[in-house]
Amino acid sequence: MPPHGTNSPCPAERYRARRRLAPLRRCERRRHRRPARQRHVLPRYVAQLRRHPRVPGRHLGLGPHGVLESHKQAAVGDIDGDGYDDVVTSAWWGGSSGDELGGSITTYFGGNEGIRTDPVQTIHQDTPGVPGADETSDYFGYALSLGDINGDGLADAAVSAHHESTGTASLTGSVTVFRGTPAGLSTSDAKTFQQDTAGVPGGNEDNDHFGSSVRLSDLNGDHHADLSIGADGENAGDGALWSLRGSSSGVTTKKAVSFGASSAGLSTSGYPHFGEGMLR
Repeated sequence: MPPHGTNSPCPAERYRARRRLAPLRRCERRRHRRPARQRHVLPRYVAQLRRHPRVPGRHLGLGPHGVLESHKQAAVGDIDGDGYDDVVTSAWWGGSSGDELGGSITTYFGGNEGIRTDPVQTIHQDTPGVPGADETSDYFGYALSLGDINGDGLADAAVSAHHESTGTASLTGSVTVFRGTPAGLSTSDAKTFQQDTAGVPGGNEDNDHFGSSVRLSDLNGDHHADLSIGADGENAGDGALWSLRGSSSGVTTKKAVSFGASSAGLSTSGYPHFGEGMLR
């Protein structure tokens, strides 16, 4: 960026000039403002959600790109059952206040005037009831999704800590599920899933990154959101996906399945990192 007072064009001007477009006006003012897309995407997205009827198990996720900084995520769903969408954000790089070493998630309730700016709760791995411990670079909140797992009409949350280390397995990863209640996300019955969890295919290994992506969506039409989990480091970077079914009692490992890149017909040459991300 050129020093103030020089006649050197700003990057935006050079970019447009190369493509023979009109020069960007008021470049000096715009470079100090957040882009309009970032300022307005979240309220507009929430407004669009309100115009559509709710479908059990299909609360939509809100992606981070163009909305939040790269180290934050957000998801939208009706956690408290009042008919208004709520927002859960994550700050996996050190937590929302900087005091949480391994990351945190924060809930904001929605109402008839939009999303309230005062947080309802902030959860990290040292919060009572949450399995594990708040440790540096666990990346708790790296991936985040909301959906109605147990069919009670309230959105539940799946939160990954894809750099979680367990036992001798470094950066193996984990996913924690929180139940939605009228008061927010419950930590009293939170459950954590890893590859060493009974019924989950595979086993904890170094650099699996289990939870590099998560999604809650009703895959089989039974009105319970199922939990899909990606591990982009599985099998030395080939990557894999897991599917755990939702039920009236929550996520179950019964009939859990997993498959890798080769099973999906993808080449495993050059570290495909299958499962690194999922469409929302």
